[in-house]
Amino acid sequence: MKLAYKFLDVENHQDISEEVYKYIVDHTDAMLSKNYFNDQSIHHMLSHCPLLAEFLNSRHLIPERLATIVCADNDIVSMHKDNDGVDPYVRILWPVRNCQGSMTKLWQVPDDAGTLTVDKNGIVYTGFPRDQQRSQIDEFELSHPVLFNASCAHSVHPAPGSTKKRISFTIGFDRDLPISKSIEAWSELEF
Repeated sequence: MKLAYKFLDVENHQDISEEVYKYIVDHTDAMLSKNYFNDQSIHHMLSHCPLLAEFLNSRHLIPERLATIVCADNDIVSMHKDNDGVDPYVRILWPVRNCQGSMTKLWQVPDDAGTLTVDKNGIVYTGFPRDQQRSQIDEFELSHPVLFNASCAHSVHPAPGSTKKRISFTIGFDRDLPISKSIEAWSELEF
């Protein structure tokens, strides 16, 4: 099995998280949205998040997707694959607030499982029924920025006793680039 996630060592990741939190609160309605996954204008977000822009620019990374992810305090985000789940889709997943103790669980499911679905926000994903045959292959706590193959079946579980919304964001790149197809392709970049 290919590597499904890898933590990144970003020295100022908490400063970037604070900057993104301020952007989410001051410039979006993501905290009020019924959809947990909300695409953001790349230009607008980066113009208000200079530390994030510098992080990307210093590594010659050009995002094609920036999205905020706001989960209710006790909601499990059920098992799904992002997009069609057919090709690998490696993105950066970044904690913003209240991610400590929450777990992203990775699952092995039969190749033909799941149904391509579009949510109210126009986001395409592969969804699975609650009784889907599966076996857990790994899990991680979103304590630091992480490279994540979002085409793996995954679910998000809140921290036990959580009373606050779990806030994160994701950065996606051109799907034809090697860095979008494998975590190993990121080894050339400095973190």
